[in-house]
Amino acid sequence: MKHKLLAVALALVASGAYAQNVRLAPVVSVEPVQHREVISVPRRVCNTQTVPVYNSAPVYQTYRDPNSPAPIVGLIIGAVAGYHGVASAPGLGAMLGGAVGYSVGDHVRSTHPYWTGQTVTNVTYHNQLYCQTQYETLEANRTIGYRVTYEIDGIRNTLVMTSHPGSHVRLVTRVEP
Repeated sequence: MKHKLLAVALALVASGAYAQNVRLAPVVSVEPVQHREVISVPRRVCNTQTVPVYNSAPVYQTYRDPNSPAPIVGLIIGAVAGYHGVASAPGLGAMLGGAVGYSVGDHVRSTHPYWTGQTVTNVTYHNQLYCQTQYETLEANRTIGYRVTYEIDGIRNTLVMTSHPGSHVRLVTRVEP
């Protein structure tokens, strides 16, 4: 039995196990350790503006051809009708030729307009949304720890802890062989 206890004691000493003693020390004062941070926060700011929209179009014009085919068609129809013995053929041919010629000329005018060199501009207005990013600077104090002063056996010590200790600090003391 003696050999077992000696073996256990040697194993504990060899493994680095030490006797530990836990004591509670009253806290004298706690001061937060502050870190000042400057943060830039992006913020999107939008506003609506009324803007003009310009629509330009060229001006086209149709033309009246003084060399219209109407008189020529009228002569041809009058000649053909007069050849066949119709007495009022030249007058009827001229009228019929004028009508046909006008129709042909109207077709030419509608399919072949020419540009006058001018443009017409229509202005309309619509709302445009404009957005931009603005940065707002915020300053904040952040607590990163606590400077704790405690007293044990009439001696005051100070340490920094990551959390608030409360009214007592738990101290672990080692007793080395």
